[in-house]
Amino acid sequence: MKKRNKQIFASVILAFAGVFSHAQQIIQVQDTAIASEAAFVSGKAIYADTVHNEDMPQDSLFPTDTKDSKNKRKQRKEERSRYEYAIRHISDTVLISSLKTDSLTGADTLIAEKYIFSDSLFRIKNGKVQVKFLLYTGDKKMRPQHKRALVPVLVSRDSLHQKELSAIHTYGRTRNLKDLRENNLPVNADTILVGKKAKGVEVYFSSAVPFEPWMDTASLQIRQKVTGCADCGLAQSDSTQMPQLLYQPEILLPAEIECPKEFSPRYGSVDAYLSFEVNKSALKLSLGSNQSELRKIDSVLLRVKGNPDYKILNMEIKGFASPEARYTYNVQLAEKRANSLKDYIARTYQVPDSMLVVFPGEENWDDLTLLIQNSGLPYKEEILRIIEEEPDYDRREQLIKQVGHGHPYRLIFEQFYPLLRKNTFSISYVSLEREINEAKNLVSSNPKELNTYEFYNVAKTFYADDTAAYRQIIMLAADTYPTHAIANANAARVALFEGDIKKARTYLLNTNYEDFTLPLRAYIAWKEGHVEDALQLWQQAAESGDPVSAHNLAEIERRGF
Repeated sequence: MKKRNKQIFASVILAFAGVFSHAQQIIQVQDTAIASEAAFVSGKAIYADTVHNEDMPQDSLFPTDTKDSKNKRKQRKEERSRYEYAIRHISDTVLISSLKTDSLTGADTLIAEKYIFSDSLFRIKNGKVQVKFLLYTGDKKMRPQHKRALVPVLVSRDSLHQKELSAIHTYGRTRNLKDLRENNLPVNADTILVGKKAKGVEVYFSSAVPFEPWMDTASLQIRQKVTGCADCGLAQSDSTQMPQLLYQPEILLPAEIECPKEFSPRYGSVDAYLSFEVNKSALKLSLGSNQSELRKIDSVLLRVKGNPDYKILNMEIKGFASPEARYTYNVQLAEKRANSLKDYIARTYQVPDSMLVVFPGEENWDDLTLLIQNSGLPYKEEILRIIEEEPDYDRREQLIKQVGHGHPYRLIFEQFYPLLRKNTFSISYVSLEREINEAKNLVSSNPKELNTYEFYNVAKTFYADDTAAYRQIIMLAADTYPTHAIANANAARVALFEGDIKKARTYLLNTNYEDFTLPLRAYIAWKEGHVEDALQLWQQAAESGDPVSAHNLAEIERRGF
């Protein structure tokens, strides 16, 4: 031990001898650089402890304007003090060098200090990532020869991208003087702390860098670079402080829309090509194929009327005529024949007269157009043009008779006109509400028998705890009723929960941009990167009172964009 002390003492003596010849140069160092360890380097703040030397009056470090005689005395004292100060610190520097501790530590361990973030704020503003936080420098004392750089670094999730920000430097007093003399103080430092002020303090850090897409999921690391520390409890390392730098907004989907208790109308329809005597409207069962045509009506009507779970709303009959006579006569005749069918149905099935509605008759030009289009009729393009361009029905028929010397019209009269004389029977009804267990069975066996709201009753009653089954039933309701806006909006919501934006879009096509669909459309726009569209839709929905849209807007504001 004594031997080692002698070696150290010898090193000190050599140090003094080696630097004595340079003392005069050190005296020339600027007063502000030696008298005070508080200065500004390259526009960055440097904070230092006041140098205290029992042999050196504190006033000598801060010269003031006085009389000439006092100035001379103070100048001599100041020169002597600066000389001693320079010799002492240069000797420390030489001693450090002789002990070979002036190197980066190779430790690959976490730093001893624990960084504490408070009042942190990481958001996007004006296209830049704003990084602001308070960083605790730790409780380790900075020894005179130590230097530590704390570098905030943005690192992408895959570690392929990174962005270093301005560093925070902490210095021991000796190391600070050495870098100051050698003009090695960092020019891009955010903050420089020296001496006692480098221990146990919170440093406010603020920086902004242009936003790049990889930063959206980047983490914040503090990279520590240590110099002049062999075994001081400081290790050169990277420490992840914020696994997710930018705040990830909690974007919510709207709640499920309540499906009202409504009975969805159902329809059955059939065309009956009944035969009537010329210019007559009386319905005769024995004429032509009337019995087989009436059986078509029977099959539709009896299926509904005979089912106790169905309730008939009304029945409609519409008569159609072929256009071989004047228009007014044809529509009157068609309506009379429709009324004959109404009387037959009311009499045969005991249907109240109020439940049967007969619509005014009309000439059946729509069916005639389809028949001609699908035929090989000569001059059909010219005939179709006449039908499209001539609004007067009687003149239209006269013009068709003149085409091709009347030959096409004779074919139309013989082949197509009989198919135009018909009565269309349609029945409107609803399916009554089923007992819940029966409804559950119908979901899988015959879902068309259920009303839309019954799907929701089954889902909530039996599958509230089975998310997959619950969602499947909600989507089945929309598939069964493709024109039901609420059912399709809720199905789109389920598709978005499952990450299927394409399917969600398909369901929303069956809606008419109702207010309750706006949050769903905004969510899709956000997921597809159309931020402005999403904000506009959420704003519109929030103004209509939707709390989820208001929440999403607040979340995005918190993140910035």
